[in-house]
Amino acid sequence: MREMRIAGVLVADLVAWALVVGLSMFAAAYWDPFWGFFVVLAGVVAAWLAMRAFVASRAPTLSPPWRSLATGDEEFREPAFAQWLFASRASAPMWLVVRVFLGWQWLHAGWEKLTGDGWVNQDGAALGAFWQRIVVVPAEGRATIQYGWYRDFIQFMLDHNWETWFAVLIAVGETVVGLLLIVGLLTGLAALAGATMNFNFMLAGSASTNPVLFGAAVLLLLSWKVAGWIGLDRWVLPLLGTPWQHGLLPSEVVEEARHHRAAHGTA
Repeated sequence: MREMRIAGVLVADLVAWALVVGLSMFAAAYWDPFWGFFVVLAGVVAAWLAMRAFVASRAPTLSPPWRSLATGDEEFREPAFAQWLFASRASAPMWLVVRVFLGWQWLHAGWEKLTGDGWVNQDGAALGAFWQRIVVVPAEGRATIQYGWYRDFIQFMLDHNWETWFAVLIAVGETVVGLLLIVGLLTGLAALAGATMNFNFMLAGSASTNPVLFGAAVLLLLSWKVAGWIGLDRWVLPLLGTPWQHGLLPSEVVEEARHHRAAHGTA
């Protein structure tokens, strides 16, 4: 009986995702495609999470195979090739090539903006002209920006003259990302920043090399543990650690604070 109930829940999972597709298509036809999809998705996911929480509360009474389906505790290991590619230091030379290539693209683009006209000088005139061009909706044909919410965002920045400081932010950001990737310092964060810029450029209708650079950044994100091994991350990451694992430096700071509190308490 319990097994039949869990099987019904699994079928309900499939129905929930089918609702996401169907209702989002309906919302796209009668509402803004972007926000319509996410509103529907949020509602269905909330119902799905509530259902899974109920099933998980019943999990201790289930037999092992059904318990793993109910709780999602079953571990799926990565294939050996993926482990070598994204977690083994043996793949570091390959990621060095990807990292330096991507870093040079960002450094070159940023340096041109820093030393050229219309970005860090002239009140960001080059960026302002670009924004003015992409927000135009032609009478015929397709608009440069496909999503209305993003066009509204660009128009908001234009109306408030954000290009005067946003152009400097882009120029400096591209240069810093390029330098960090080349030297292999905080490679994962640098790749994330680069991917974010690529994503925004693509939303603005500027394809160019952005899809290739975005793909390279995603690969560096997946291999963040070893992508900077031939670089400064080899020493910096063990010192800083991660939010979920203390590094050598945070551990020393925590230990020193503990000793200080203990000494202060006994004084």
